[in-house]
Amino acid sequence: MFNRLQSLGVLAPGQLHEVVDLFCGTGSLGLEALSRGADRCTFVDADPDAINGLQHNLDALSLTGFARVYRCDALSEAWLTTIPERSISLVMIDPPYAMTGHPDPRERVLQLLEPLIAKTEPGAVLVLRSQRGCHIAARANWDGPASITYGTMGLHFFQRPLDESQPG
Repeated sequence: MFNRLQSLGVLAPGQLHEVVDLFCGTGSLGLEALSRGADRCTFVDADPDAINGLQHNLDALSLTGFARVYRCDALSEAWLTTIPERSISLVMIDPPYAMTGHPDPRERVLQLLEPLIAKTEPGAVLVLRSQRGCHIAARANWDGPASITYGTMGLHFFQRPLDESQPG
């Protein structure tokens, strides 16, 4: 995922302001973004054990000051109210594969893209990780997805349009 983001120029110095890692688990994606120069990362997961592991990782890497951690359902949008408008550069959504393998939970995950549009910068990138073979349809106000399969995983890249006349 990060090699692809690098090739897209998303990881260029000064490009990553706010990163969001949804369904973060112990935070590997957000921690990688911080290690690649992100200013800060918002981590969201409902699992208390995962959040404890994330907090341990943040402490061990001295990154606590660069993180906001929310223990809540990523689909609830409660965490989203704390994010300033047009501040997110990169969103990584990594739900359990079971959520992407069935149409109803997959649609619930995809519904997150609508409220995220107001919180993302023009040109921001959103990456959804799914199980292989999931069809992820285009969404209003986002370009894409460009989908790539790696082994049992699918990566779906969306981008917020640069055109300022777009809603958001």
